[in-house]
Amino acid sequence: MLWKDHPENPLIYPPRSFPVRIIGDPTVLNPAETPDGKWHMWANSIPGLHHYISADGVKWEKDPSDKSMKPFRNGIRCSILKRQKDYYLYYEKVHLLGQRNKVAVTHSTDLYNWSKPKVLLKQDLDWERQSGLNKTLECPGIAYHPGQKKYYLFYSSGMVQLKGSSVKGIREPTHLGLATSTSPFGPFVKRSDPILKPDSNDIWHNLGAGAMQCYWNDELQLLIGFNNGIYRRKTENGFVDGSGIMIYTSADGEEWELRTTDPILLPDDSGRIKWKDALVYQMGLTSYDEIFYLYYNARSKKGVEYIGLATCPVADVIDFLRE
Repeated sequence: MLWKDHPENPLIYPPRSFPVRIIGDPTVLNPAETPDGKWHMWANSIPGLHHYISADGVKWEKDPSDKSMKPFRNGIRCSILKRQKDYYLYYEKVHLLGQRNKVAVTHSTDLYNWSKPKVLLKQDLDWERQSGLNKTLECPGIAYHPGQKKYYLFYSSGMVQLKGSSVKGIREPTHLGLATSTSPFGPFVKRSDPILKPDSNDIWHNLGAGAMQCYWNDELQLLIGFNNGIYRRKTENGFVDGSGIMIYTSADGEEWELRTTDPILLPDDSGRIKWKDALVYQMGLTSYDEIFYLYYNARSKKGVEYIGLATCPVADVIDFLRE
């Protein structure tokens, strides 16, 4: 199973009009899923969510007026789900400069007109709480399990501060939680303990659990979770803090099995690929014409974040996960 970076990466650069050079946390719909037969992506800069449109999934343009996202200028890190003719966008609602952020949802039938947001989750479990700043729930990921007829809402909480000149000051999630509901609008019931947490014996998750975007696969009858573990590992140049994308699977959403020994995507430690030489993390996945399209954001050592694309034949991923 080989995921190939697109030769035109990075596909999306951060807006130059914002003081923080970041564009990240993409979530995507392919032409078979949209009313107009085009590719649609939502991603965030600082501040706010942005809507991008593409004819081919490679060359992206921001929605000309970007008016559809104006109500969500206090939103970041989103995940979209289509159910019949309805679209549900779950996102992190920012409050008090990043403190006490909550998970909210908004609904649309045309991808341009969105309902008033509804807050679904806030921090109320012991393992979610953390002293100081960043008392927050973040990085929502939504999936629907047709067998159990439930919506699975993944979210992250807790923070670990990364070390090293290229990632100094960056904080990444320590724990990954799960809440379920029979309705896309909730109420969502949280699992009492996290499904992933730091593991000193796991070289790719020894600092933090990161976040997860999850997708149901009919052929395997499994949830496939793409997770960016947070790690500290020893290299020829000393210890490096980073993030790479791993694959998990689950039949019920409660018990998860790590399926990849090493990440399918990693930062370029050699420094040759400048746009992704520090971190590779949050992602959005879709399958179209028998190809998996994995859009992900990466950070350069200069502190700039971009969105890139990696692809893999669906058959290769299915065969790998059957082993």
